[in-house]
Amino acid sequence: MAKPKLVKEVTEIAGVKMAPISTWFCEASAKTSAALSTAVSEIPENVSAGSVAEILTPDGLVVMMKASSGDWFEL
Repeated sequence: MAKPKLVKEVTEIAGVKMAPISTWFCEASAKTSAALSTAVSEIPENVSAGSVAEILTPDGLVVMMKASSGDWFEL
């Protein structure tokens, strides 16, 4: 699969500066937890909590968010 692509990075909302929250586009070969984990594992580990990964699978789009624990979970 292709490497994840950074789509957008937000560093300020309504004039308030914050840690950058990014949106990534990825592809996965299947909608299994192993395939989704592989897709997000290629995103740099230092992305902030609240960052989102949009993962295109053969069954449709899956959206995951990075938690403050560092784990990714499906929305």
